[in-house]
Amino acid sequence: MAPIWGVRPHVGVDAVVPAFLIIVLGGVGSLWGAVIAGLLVGLIESYTTQLVNPGLIDIVVFSLLLLMLAFRPTGLIAEKREENV
Repeated sequence: MAPIWGVRPHVGVDAVVPAFLIIVLGGVGSLWGAVIAGLLVGLIESYTTQLVNPGLIDIVVFSLLLLMLAFRPTGLIAEKREENV
């Protein structure tokens, strides 16, 4: 991204924050969860831009993240893990 926008301290934030959200929503380590979460976040951003206000995209996506963490903290598609205690 540096050749496009130049080098500055916050270069890449526009790509890193949605990527982090997608990984957390999909479930850390789940490829299909990340694919589904990526499509979901993309659709939500698109609908928010068209129907509500483009300035509210981050609020809507972070609200989705909070709801997801409240009801399904392991992500959309969680891998089953055995714990050795």
